[in-house]
Amino acid sequence: DLPGALEKLRAALRLNPGLADAYILLGTVYKKMGEKQKALASFKRYLEVAPDGDEAAVARTNISELQE
Repeated sequence: DLPGALEKLRAALRLNPGLADAYILLGTVYKKMGEKQKALASFKRYLEVAPDGDEAAVARTNISELQE
């Protein structure tokens, strides 16, 4: 249920905007929904919040793919 996941992730980020992992998940959901610009923004936001985080390579890979 992508719309349900989207709403839960948005709610989590409203409570804690520094929750980096939520941005990776949000980007993935947007990407699966075909929302390219929103996915791109989410992956970029992850890198702003956690540039050296565990998912930084995943974020960079997705950014590269979405910018092609």
